[in-house]
Amino acid sequence: MTLTPSRTDDEQRGNVGGTGGAVAASDERPRKNDCVRDELLADGSMVLYHTCRKQLMTLNPTAALVWECCDGAHSIAMIADELRDVFPDAPNPQADLLAVLRDLLDQAMIADDNL
Repeated sequence: MTLTPSRTDDEQRGNVGGTGGAVAASDERPRKNDCVRDELLADGSMVLYHTCRKQLMTLNPTAALVWECCDGAHSIAMIADELRDVFPDAPNPQADLLAVLRDLLDQAMIADDNL
């Protein structure tokens, strides 16, 4: 999964496919690893438990939203749109998205078998 920002002429104008920015590999559709169980907490944060690796990961509410969108149906571009809709005042939701996806991938919480 390639998770580096991609700068284009359209992005510099702030309009790529209606998303307001470009994300490399935006057609990729992240998917939760089958070994991972999640628990949403009352404050909107989430705890992930990788049953195969016996590893925990905690997510803030923004990262929890990204996690919920990692269903194999949402493309990275769609997730970026969702973040912009939910957090319209966030200074750089694409950078946040890429950071969360990198962390999830590094911890094997999302599958990378479709690469």
